[in-house]
Amino acid sequence: MKKKIAFLLAMVLMLTAALTGCGGTGVSVEDDGAEYAIKWFSAGDKSKDHDLVFEEISKYTKEKINATVTQTLIPGAEYGEKIQMLLSAGEPIDMMFASNFPNLVSDGIYAPLDDLLEAHGQDILKTLPEYVWKAVSVEGQIYAVPPMKDWAVQPVLLYYDGFKDKYGFDFSNVKELKDLEPMLQTVKDNEPGVSPLGLRGAGDGFAVFLPIERVRNSALAGFHTDNFDKVINVYETQEFKEYFDLMRRWNQKGFFTSDAATATTISDKVNAHQVYMLTSEAIPYFQQQKNKMEDEGWKTIFDGRLSQPVINTRAVAQACQAITASSGNPARTMQFLNMLYKDEYLMNLLVHGIEGKHYTKLDDTYLRYPEGIVNRNKNDYFGNPAYQGNRFLLLLNEGEPADLWEQYAAFNDAAYISPSYGFNFDSAMVMNELTAINNVHSEYMPSLFVGDTDPAVKLPEALEKFKQAGSETLIAEIQKQYDAWKAANN
Repeated sequence: MKKKIAFLLAMVLMLTAALTGCGGTGVSVEDDGAEYAIKWFSAGDKSKDHDLVFEEISKYTKEKINATVTQTLIPGAEYGEKIQMLLSAGEPIDMMFASNFPNLVSDGIYAPLDDLLEAHGQDILKTLPEYVWKAVSVEGQIYAVPPMKDWAVQPVLLYYDGFKDKYGFDFSNVKELKDLEPMLQTVKDNEPGVSPLGLRGAGDGFAVFLPIERVRNSALAGFHTDNFDKVINVYETQEFKEYFDLMRRWNQKGFFTSDAATATTISDKVNAHQVYMLTSEAIPYFQQQKNKMEDEGWKTIFDGRLSQPVINTRAVAQACQAITASSGNPARTMQFLNMLYKDEYLMNLLVHGIEGKHYTKLDDTYLRYPEGIVNRNKNDYFGNPAYQGNRFLLLLNEGEPADLWEQYAAFNDAAYISPSYGFNFDSAMVMNELTAINNVHSEYMPSLFVGDTDPAVKLPEALEKFKQAGSETLIAEIQKQYDAWKAANN
């Protein structure tokens, strides 16, 4: 608590300048026109030519809006902790990857954007559909800007298609997870060196197909999709009990990799073709794109029979940009952010790099990477298109369908919007409970998710530990916030 109070006091001092000459939401929308250096912090790994590309970006933005731009990248796994340290230390930051939303809103870190969008973000407002703003709003005010991209989420099975033909697997009969067992057993019995399942304890695995929706920022709390009125501990549901029992049986049959409970990644085994089936998320053309990078004879296929596409708060709010309340020039920062939603040249520079060096523009639709560099797996420069701006402005890779962005838009349109869409849980009031619960989660859940421990023993033990850590207090606080959100949005 003392650390949080000290942090807030530091932010009060940083906010003083921003509150001068402000508009209706307390942030200045005025711009004096003087040259400004925008400092942007985001999540990701720095490419070799990152600084070179941002030199070109700055040349362009200086000409267009009299501002230069530097981007500091922090690896995703470290981002949340490091950005908090930088903010606490008073590091000048104008725009940042919107981590820990909405907690940083309640801490006063993010600037309200409504007036800034009206004054300097008209292209953003024209580009993004109206419904997206609910996912990044707190008490009716907007605090972050989502990228224009695929928002729909559809968990799918991803598996090697060759075994289907080799063994006559019939996926048309798969109605629920247990129906996969005969196929997994066949692979186990007949394919030495190939594990039937490529799942990790660190992820949800096949639990993504359960009729459960998690509350953002809480692994424990969520809704049963039959009842979006009641917040529940998802691990107390019958569905999760049966799921853990199934994973235990599959583990004892030898379907998992030997390090499933502790592995931090499965990609090495996937790339080495040492696993048969795993989960992924469907987006248009991704299956074909992935298969371009596979060896001949090992082609993968998606199967979405167990799920349907949905747009939820987590999907829209997880990769946004926010302008800080301490920005030295929020108006100019919004002008730059707005450019990312209208300026094709800038977006292609940001994502693909410098034309003639990092790619060749073939025509108004397509580009080609240098020989030996396949798709977006570049080792010289890469700007993640999932985190910023309007993805639909980008040139396509040679060979991709010319209507790919239209397919993305149709994918979004075909998804249903979750009944809880727009609800953002603010964990500030239950941080101690949440920390204790996360510790219990790390202790028990990885092994339960891959059947390494007996759920008849360990699940009741975990549930009791969750209660001791404050799960009932957490659920009650989320229910309180959710009920208030529903009342305000009906």
